[in-house]
Amino acid sequence: MSDPDKKKGLWDKIASITPIILGIAVTGVGAFFTHIYNFRQLQLNQITALEKLRPLLTSEKPEDREFGYPSFAALGYEDIAIRIVIDPVTKHIN
Repeated sequence: MSDPDKKKGLWDKIASITPIILGIAVTGVGAFFTHIYNFRQLQLNQITALEKLRPLLTSEKPEDREFGYPSFAALGYEDIAIRIVIDPVTKHIN
């Protein structure tokens, strides 16, 4: 056996690592799009939750309002909850 048989050329080395590189690339692209999809689904779920909780903020029952405000605050929308609570009050004053 001669030396040229034992040594691999550059193209042979690239060909041997190509499946690994392609696997990593496909996994990376899949993980990226999964992350984006999950983030969008979380946003949609938050919007749905806010739609269901909004009537609690404007309810006549104090216990409903006491539940609605912390729920908005827990989702990170405390400022919006304050605006929802204050707007009906200012409309009645004017």
